[in-house]
Order: sequence, then structure tokens, then C-alpha cells
Amino acid sequence: MTRPIFTLQSLTLFLIIIVAGLFMFSAASGDSIIIKESSQTLFNINFHADKIVFNVRLLSILLSLILIFFIYWWAKELIGYTWALLPAFLTAFSSMILGYGHYATPNIFSALSILITVYFFLKSLHSPSKTNLIITGLLFGLAQFTSLLALVLIPYFILIALIFYGRNLSLAIKNLALIFIIGYVIIVYPAYIFSDWNHSADKQIMNMENNLQIFSPQPAKFIIGLAKIKALRPIAQYTSDTLVFLSSPKGISNQNPWYYLSAYSKKESIPALLILLLGTVLSIWNIFINTKIKYRKIRDSFNEYLQTNFSEFSLFIFSVLYVAFISNLPASHIAYIIPIIPFIYILASCPIKKWFNIHPTPIATSALERFGNRMSRMINFWIKTLIIIILTIWLILEMILAAPYFLSYTNEFAKKSNNYIYSTMNFDQGQDLKRLQRWTKGNLEPDEKIAVDYFGDGDCAKYLGEQCVDWQSSKGDPKDQNIKCFAVSLANLQNGLMPLSVDAIRNPSDEYRWLENPNNPTDHAGKTILIYELLN
Repeated sequence: MTRPIFTLQSLTLFLIIIVAGLFMFSAASGDSIIIKESSQTLFNINFHADKIVFNVRLLSILLSLILIFFIYWWAKELIGYTWALLPAFLTAFSSMILGYGHYATPNIFSALSILITVYFFLKSLHSPSKTNLIITGLLFGLAQFTSLLALVLIPYFILIALIFYGRNLSLAIKNLALIFIIGYVIIVYPAYIFSDWNHSADKQIMNMENNLQIFSPQPAKFIIGLAKIKALRPIAQYTSDTLVFLSSPKGISNQNPWYYLSAYSKKESIPALLILLLGTVLSIWNIFINTKIKYRKIRDSFNEYLQTNFSEFSLFIFSVLYVAFISNLPASHIAYIIPIIPFIYILASCPIKKWFNIHPTPIATSALERFGNRMSRMINFWIKTLIIIILTIWLILEMILAAPYFLSYTNEFAKKSNNYIYSTMNFDQGQDLKRLQRWTKGNLEPDEKIAVDYFGDGDCAKYLGEQCVDWQSSKGDPKDQNIKCFAVSLANLQNGLMPLSVDAIRNPSDEYRWLENPNNPTDHAGKTILIYELLN
């Protein structure tokens, strides 16, 4: 029997997608260009840079909505049409997705390509066919070209294939080899040729030589040698990019493994975190119950679990591998978390659904006891339902109040921790310059100047014109030059004020010592540009 297209679940999903799209559209309209969203060159040569970036942002929003839909599409196969709405909803109203899903950056495309690739890889295991393997290979190649974060798919595919095929090692090697060959030969290699089409060979080789200076001479020399052969230059470029991405320069250590957990716990909304916590606790409880084995061996129990929950197990393995992978990268950015968000929300939704299906049913020996059992099941169900409803309403209200400042959103944990490093790296990326423009027009006379200490890739002079006076702390007090207003990006201000580590050194002229009451600005533009009225 064919399922109707217009069902309560499909209409709810449509509403979720529409609301999320409106949220992101409002943020895309109000935010200025953020760091790494476009080059400064674009501003210098094109007056319509904002329009160009906004059009690309619309594509990113579309990809974000496709991501939400695909999460539902996959989750319905695991937990049914109704419960699949939960991970789709959590993703749609995630401050991470709303925060980064409307920018012209590859973060969402990377998350979508990784998610779809994993889906089709698992499908090729459960429904083996050449078509599924070819699709997986093509998607794998697209994911590799889109983002080097997709490198984690290589060990993940190998591990999952070995577990799935067991002793049939030859079949695992054959299928993995086909996927990797298709991905790299048909997608990555031609894509690198096309992307470097307008770049001269000498310039490419020079860039590679500069990037590979941090490595020992032998591998660098080998890669440069490959680059000098035209047919092998795309391979050399990809290898160079990969090595630079994965390797830490001398003297720079890897990130603290707990960095991403700490950053995510401050960036995501508290109701979403509580739902994740609930799913985690329920999963641990289910594992504890199922491993209280009296008559079965642990191995037999694990094999039985894999037969019925292999997809869930595969999602969990990916999550663990991905966190370990990004935790060991030399560079860190909270946006690296985005590809894992769909996986953890699907994983959290699975035990919650099972939790709803648990109903204590004591043996009834009378009509009164049977009635009591029915009442107990109803109360049990509605209490659980009330918990989920409260958390979902809380999440919706939280995002409504946060709009359109999703990138600068932090929950109460972050506000209480006063973590300078977290705020500087993940709160302010230069997104409020257009809002400073509106503030200037509404609060200053056309001939009044404003000193601006801006952090970001936007062009202050483009937005504020001759009213903008580029400023840094080392220039001293702007009022000494008859400038009565000073605007400073939160990132710059915190870099000048945050406590230093024992071995760190900072020039006193960079500490804004001339600024009275830095913690009490007169006004602000958006959430990240603080404005001070400099009184005589």
C-alpha cells in the first residue's frame, strides 16, 4: 500500500523546514561577510560583493534544508515516520546549523556530502549491488573534494566493512577498492584538474613548496617532483593539501581532546543538550541491561545486537571516529562539529523511541488491577510526552529569542563560564559590520567620525564611508583626535583584556588601557561590536 504524500508527518516536516529556512534567510540578510566567507579581493574589485555573497548564501540555505530533509529520510528507515521528525527538528533548530547554514562557506555542503555518503555506503552493505557501490564511490569522491574532513570516511569504511563482512575479507577489500578508485579517479582527480585550470604550473609548484616547508625534505621533494609532471600535478596538489591539513607545524601541539565537547556544550541550546543527554543515558542503560547476561555469552549478545541494530552501531562508530579525528587536527574550529550533528541527533532519537515503548505491565488478577495497569501506562506515556513537548517548545522559543544572531548565540553555560578563548574564536567572526553601518546612520551626523577597531574580512570603509576611521588600541584614545565614538569588535577587545598564560607576552599598548569601563559599553551593533561614547 502506497503511503499518502500529505500526512501529518510530512506537513510537520514541511513546517520545520520552512521555519528553519526563514530563520536562516533573516540572518543571511542582516549579517555582513564573515571570516573566510570571501576574499578581500572581492570587495576591492566588485562593488556588488554583498549581493554576490548573498546569492551564494541562498545556495547554502538550500543545502541546509536538504540536509534536514535527508536526516528525516534516513531516520524514518530506522525509527519510523513519526519519530524521524525528532532528529530533523533538532537539526533544523540547532544553533550550529542556523548559525553556519546561511553563510557562503563549505561547512553545510561538507556535512551533507558526508551524511549521504555514509547512508549509501551502509545501503551498499545491506543491499549489495554494483549500482549502490558506484553511487557510494561517486559520493565518496565528492565528499573528499568538498572537504578534507571527509578523510575520516576512509578508516570508517574500512572498519565497518571488516566488521560487516567478517571472515569474507576478500569481498571487503574488493568493494572498498572499487569505492576508493571510483571516488579518486572519477571525481577527485578531474575536480582538481578543473579547479586549478587557470593557475600556472609555476605558481602551483611555488605554493606547494611554501606549504611543505614544515615537513622533512624527502616527502616534500617527492611531492614537488610529482607536481612537475603535468598528469600527476592534481595528485601532488591533493597530497600537499592533505598533508598540510593533517600535520601540525613544528612547535604547535594538537588541540585538547575536550575542546569540541566544551565548545559544543556552550554553543548548542540547553534543551537540545538535554535531549542528547536523555538519549545518551537511555543508551547506556540499555547497554547495561542487555549485558547483564546469565545464560548467554557476551559475544553472542553482541552479534545479535549487530544483526538488529547495525545501522545504529555504524552511526555510533562514525561519531567516535570523527570526534577523535577532529580532536587531533592541528587547527580547530567549532564548525568542524557540524558534520557530526545529524549522526548524534539520530542516535539520541533511537533510544528515546524505545523508551516510549516501555510500559510496566504487572500481572493483573482483577478488573480493578487491569484498570490500574491501563491508567499506569497512560500516565507513563503522557509524562514522557510532556518532557519532550516542554523541551521542544523551549528549543523553539530559545531560537526565536536568538534570531537573527545565531552565530553569536551561546547558552547559559557559556555566559556563566566567561571563557575568553571560546568567545573570541566562535562568537565574533565579523558578522555585525552591516549593523554598525545602520547604527552609524541612525546615531551620528553625516560629518561625525567614528573610530572602528574591527575584526573580520569586511571592509569598514565600504560600509561607513568617510565616517570610518580605522583604529587599534596602540593608536591611543580617539578623543585626542576629536573623535567622540569608538566601536570595537568583541574579539579584538577580549584579545587585549583576557588574562595571559604564564609564558605569554602582550604589548601594554594593545590592552585598551585608555578605555574607561570596557565592560560597560554605551551601545552595541548586533552582538559583537561594542560602541563607546568617549566623554571629555
